[in-house]
Amino acid sequence: MTREIIGTRICVAESVVHSIDNFRGRPIGTLVLKGKSQAVRCYEPASMEGGADGFVADYKAAFSLLEVGDPKARQAFAALAAQNPDDALTLFHLVVCSRAMKPM
Repeated sequence: MTREIIGTRICVAESVVHSIDNFRGRPIGTLVLKGKSQAVRCYEPASMEGGADGFVADYKAAFSLLEVGDPKARQAFAALAAQNPDDALTLFHLVVCSRAMKPM
């Protein structure tokens, strides 16, 4: 179910990330995975091929803004979505930002 919601093919826990030297990937968020009772920090592994390093760096910067509740996160994810409109994880976080930043 997580894959359908966030749009990733592979999701790994932070413990896995720490066990891999030079892990390449990007944060998804803190999730309660199927069969688990505790939330865990999750990541999407990146391809070993280069070419997307700038995009991933920009994604990580946008994600950092989202984590601290900075309203600039929405703008950052919107710019990423314009660069790569097929990136489901970016679109997921853009929706999250749009909902979180709406005035009540």
